[in-house]
Order: sequence, then structure tokens, then C-alpha cells
Amino acid sequence: MRIDRIKFVRFGKCFFLTLFLFSAGCCMNYAIDTYGDLLGNNWQWQIEGNGRLINAFFFYLAEKIPLHYNYIYSVSYLLDIISLSMAAYFLYLHILEKSNQSRDSAFLLLISTLSVSNYLLVNFFLWYESALYNFAILLNVCAALLFDDIMTAPERKEKIKLYLIVLVALLCVEMMYQATLSMFIVLSLPFILLESNGVRSFLKNNVIMLSLYALPSMFSMFLLKVVINSRRVSSSAGGTLSERIITVTENIFRIAFTGGHTFFPLLAFIVTAFFTVLAVSSGTGGKEKGIVFFSILYICIFGTVMVFAPYYLGVSADYSDRIYVPFASIPGAVAVYTWKKTDALHNLQHFRHLNSIVIFILGFLFLAQFYRNTQVFIERYKVNQTDRYIAMTIQNRIEEYESSSGNKIDTICIYYDRSRDKAYDNLDKYEASARAFDEQWSDVPLINYTNGTDYIRGEQSPQYAEYFSSRDWKTYSDDLLIFDGTTLHLCVY
Repeated sequence: MRIDRIKFVRFGKCFFLTLFLFSAGCCMNYAIDTYGDLLGNNWQWQIEGNGRLINAFFFYLAEKIPLHYNYIYSVSYLLDIISLSMAAYFLYLHILEKSNQSRDSAFLLLISTLSVSNYLLVNFFLWYESALYNFAILLNVCAALLFDDIMTAPERKEKIKLYLIVLVALLCVEMMYQATLSMFIVLSLPFILLESNGVRSFLKNNVIMLSLYALPSMFSMFLLKVVINSRRVSSSAGGTLSERIITVTENIFRIAFTGGHTFFPLLAFIVTAFFTVLAVSSGTGGKEKGIVFFSILYICIFGTVMVFAPYYLGVSADYSDRIYVPFASIPGAVAVYTWKKTDALHNLQHFRHLNSIVIFILGFLFLAQFYRNTQVFIERYKVNQTDRYIAMTIQNRIEEYESSSGNKIDTICIYYDRSRDKAYDNLDKYEASARAFDEQWSDVPLINYTNGTDYIRGEQSPQYAEYFSSRDWKTYSDDLLIFDGTTLHLCVY
């Protein structure tokens, strides 16, 4: 009973830390995709466009079961917290057991939580199917921990059994959200370094890990390119390898220095450098210190290469912030390696209050991430309210026109001014603040969902397209609307 109680308390700590990080996301919010999803038949796009068979099944259920979006979002949010808490708990428990530690560690608790719920993962919460994305994160964590067990299992039969379990788990990840698969690689790297006995063992473990990554990836590509012939995949590849490498590099710098995340990549770099110094300092000689240093380089460089492998190969061209979630877990992987390499930080005597310093740094990072997550959610709520206010204003103008003209609007044609913005002027311009009017799959669906209407999206008129593109608005104006019979010509500024 004592052991069960201890485990329950440990899970409770992980749960409340995770809940605290994403507490501001408990209210309903709408991503730009949501309005298109609410039209129905999204389960078909999940298959034809994304190859996410498990997601398609749950979208199909959501469409058949008459539940309001608000209920679906609330259930999804709760499952998000549970999945991420379980992932952090399993990682925490696994490392404690591997370290032969019986006492709880605030350092390891924070590292486990932040490695799973990193600063980019908040983007998942913008989608009402986020429960599936975060469950994929849980499966990746479990796969990495089971892979560690594969490396230490004494019997070949046990290794094969664990290998097959991990393979099935990663196949499920591919059918939920392919971009998270590299999380398995990132979290497996420190265990490879810690469990390998010599170069041969190190290379063998890397081959096993890469096979577990490659087989689900090849299955997904076969499904998308051959069976489904997805338009999304066929249009992704483009340019030479050198051009794709340049594009990837540009996007790494974009997420590091723009898009509302500037502070966190810098802080993550500082934390990684700090843990590198700790790990290297634990070495007893020059050779060992060099091995530790290059081991951390291996985690950082190889982890980055594997996260962006689909882009180098031309498989994907989606550079959304949420795609980089595994990349933001690399500092956590370095911290896990440091924890084990320094014998749970107890071997280092260079600083009198080392443990307190480390916990202070991680605590600061945790609170800073909580602040940023809260800011993202609040800005998303502002975008939702502004979108819906404009949608209701447009409907009011439509009703006024119908009342005065006797015509019934049934079609809305969308145009763009000379320099339309992806976000409203008073908000940061990054993925979480993208407005629904910016995309063709969400502009008219937003109006329909907000007002309970069923307008169809019409084709542009060359005359009005030229007129609107020659002008530039910075805020909403009734001049953005031109009525013509049963059609509304609407310009997005």
C-alpha cells in the first residue's frame, strides 16, 4: 500500500504541474481549422490529406454523436492534461528506478514535466483534436522508455517482444500525428549513451532505434503516396537538397528569433549549456570529459537532424510551430543525461548549493513557460472574440441589405486588399494568433458557424478583385462589403 500511495502522490505532482502550465487553456477556443472541421466530413480529410487513420475514426464518431463542440473541447482538454501528466510521470518514475533513487527529486520532477510539455507544445491545444496529438506524445515517451528496456533486457525473446510493442506504439503515433514521431528519437538518445558499452554497442543501439523510427515512417509514406495518393504529400517535396537545408535553417532561426517564442530558445540554449558544464565537470579525467561533451553534442545535433529529417527529404513543407515540438525537448534530453551521468547531481562538489541553483533555474523556466502559455491562450481568446464580432457585424449588414433590397444573400465571395495581415494589429503575428478570415477553409465557415447561416463560398469577380487589391485597410470598415444581388463581395484586410 505504501508503494501505491507513493506512486499516486508522484503522479499527482506531475498532474498538477501539467495542469498549472496549461491552466489558462481550460476555456473553449477555436483554431482556424476548427470552423472547417465543424462543417462535417473532416474524417475524410484526415484520411485523404493526412493519412491519420486513428484521427479519422474519432472525427467520424464526433460527427455521428450529437455533441456540441464545447463538450468535445472540454473532454479533449481533460485528456490532454491526463496524457501529458502520464508521460511526465512515466519518464520521472523510469529515471528514478534506473538511478536506484528512492527519494523524490524536485529537479527530476521539473525536468520530466518540461521535457514532455515543452514551450512549443502549447500550440497543440489550439485544436479540438489536441487529445489525439498529446496522446501521441504519451506513446512516444512510453516507446522511448520501452526502448531503454530493450537495450537492458537479458533475453532475446524479451527484446523481440518489447521491440514489437514499441513498433505498434509508433505505428499508432504515425496514424495520429506524424510530426511527433521524432520525440521518440530525442528522448531515446540519452538512454543510448547511458546503456551502451563501447562503440559496437552504441552503433547497434542506434540501428535498432532508427529501425523503430523508419518502419512506421515508411508505412505512413506508403499509405499516403501509394494507397491514398495524398495531395498534401505530393505537393510537399520541392527544390534541391541544398535548397531544403537552407529553408530548414531559416525556419529554425524563425522559431528562435521571431513568432513570439524569442525568449525561450535563448533560455533553452542557456539551460543546455549549463547542463553541459555540469556533465563535463563530472568527468574524472580529460578523456572522460571529452566523451561526455561529445555525447551531449550527439544528443543536440543528431536530435535536431532527426526532427527535421522529413524536411530535408522533401516529405513535408509544413513549417508550423507545432511541428517543432520534439525539437524543443532536446534540452530535456540533455538534462536527463546529466542527471544520470552525475549520479543524480550528488557527485558534483564544485558548488556548495548546486542542487538549489539547478532547481531555481528550472523553477524560473517553469514559471516563464506558464506565463507564456497563458499569454498564448489569452491572445487566442482575443482573436476568437474579434473574429466572431466581425462575423456578427457582417451578418448585421447582410440583414440590413436584405431588409432594404428584398434580395436574399446566399453566396459570399472573398477578396484581399493590398497587404492583408495574418493577425490583428494589436496581437503578435504567429501561429496561435492567426485569424479565421485569413484562410479559405475558415473564412465563410466562421460566418456560418457564428450566425447559424449556410452561405456558400463563391468565385471571385475580376472587377472586384482588382478594386480591393488596389486598396489597403488596417481595421474593419463597412467599405469592405459590396452587395450585388444575392452575392456579398467581402474583402479581408
